Amino acid sequence: AFHPNESLVLEGFADHWDRGKPYLDELVVQVVPDEASIIAGLRSGTIDAAAFEDTKNYYLAQKESRLNVLRGASLRWEVLDLMGDVPPTDKLEVRQAISLAIDREAILKVAGNGIGQVLGFLPLALRPYALPPDQLPFNKRDVARAKELMAKAGLAGGTPLTLRTIVGYPQLEAAAQIIVANLAEIGIDAKIEVVEIGAWIKDWIARKSPITMNSWGGFADPDLALWRHFRSSPGMDFRRLNSKEADALLDQGRTTLHL
Repeated sequence: AFHPNESLVLEGFADHWDRGKPYLDELVVQVVPDEASIIAGLRSGTIDAAAFEDTKNYYLAQKESRLNVLRGASLRWEVLDLMGDVPPTDKLEVRQAISLAIDREAILKVAGNGIGQVLGFLPLALRPYALPPDQLPFNKRDVARAKELMAKAGLAGGTPLTLRTIVGYPQLEAAAQIIVANLAEIGIDAKIEVVEIGAWIKDWIARKSPITMNSWGGFADPDLALWRHFRSSPGMDFRRLNSKEADALLDQGRTTLHL
C-alpha cells in the first residue's frame, strides 16, 4: 500500500518460489522529513534503518552504541547546475570561470562535514566511467584564470546572478553560501533564492529552472545520467545547453563498447 508523502507498506509473499523467503512479513518505508525525528526513532527502536541527508546526523548516530553506522561509495552527488540559455551562463567562458572559481574542498569540509569526495562529474561509484577530478579541465581552483575568462566574456566589470536552492536540503544551502563567496572574487554578484521542492520540480520539468543547486542520485548507468539529462531532443537537456557537439559525443557514447 502506498500513502503519498507518508509511507510505502510492502507485505511478504507467502507463495514465494524459494521457500522461507522473504524473511520479513512486512516492510514499512516511512517518509520522515525531520531528521531529528529519525535520530529519535533509531534511538527508541521504532525505526530500524535510515539514510541521512544531513551529514552531521551521521556523527550523531555514530555516538549511539546500539546503532551500526555504515558508509560507502554512493551513486549520489551534489552539484551546481548552470543553465546554457540564461545570462550570464549562456556564455561558455562564464561557465568555465565559475568552475575555476569554486572551492570544492571548502564545500566538502563545510557543507559535507568532511564526508564524501570531490568529484569530477560522475560519482566515483560509477567507475570506470568517472574520471578523477585532476584529469578534467576547469576543475582545479584558479581565481586568476577565472577573472581572465570573465574579461574574455566581456564581464570584467562584474555581473549579477541568481542561485536557487531548495528548502530542506541543508547541504545544498551550505554549499550555496560558499559558492556565493567564491563567485564574488571574480566579480559575480550572486544572490540566493530559496524555494520549496514543489516549485523547484515544476520549473525543472518545464525546463525553466534558473541556475540551481541540485542533488542527483539513483543513476546506476552513466547513460541515464548523461544522455537523458544533457542531450537535446529527443533527450531532455534540462540545462538547455543546446550543443550539437555534446549531442554527437553522447550518441557516440551509446555505440561505444567498453571492455
